[in-house]
Amino acid sequence: MHLAAYAAGPTPAPVVHAHPLTAVSFTVAGVAPPNDLLPEAVLVLGRIAVARFATPGTDEVPRSLSPFWDGHDVILLERHGALALGRDLLQAFDRMETLERVCEVAARARLLGACAPLPEAAVQKVLAAGRALTAASERIPAHRRQV
Repeated sequence: MHLAAYAAGPTPAPVVHAHPLTAVSFTVAGVAPPNDLLPEAVLVLGRIAVARFATPGTDEVPRSLSPFWDGHDVILLERHGALALGRDLLQAFDRMETLERVCEVAARARLLGACAPLPEAAVQKVLAAGRALTAASERIPAHRRQV
């Protein structure tokens, strides 16, 4: 699985694999994971893919992931776990942590009665703000940026 992730991109990307309880619960329940529920979900996660069930430890796993390498930084493995990729290990870890936190918020909101996504206009504003922050941070000399 990890080797397939490394081979999928033009350069090997750091990969975090974990078994986040709430996020995996979404796959067991057959509920789509929320990628537009909170601003950080929109900015950090992007579109979350769900790979069909594959027997852990077999070649089925990388085959189930192969349709999702392009265009996804976070992939849930049905009834198993999740993969998060990033430009560095910190970003991959942040994506995994954000996945679980967003799924936990969604699960709690469902218990309270409703789990509405951000309206599309709000999603677009969040994306624009994220682009502006990225552009601003790129103007800061690399040696002065904080991780």
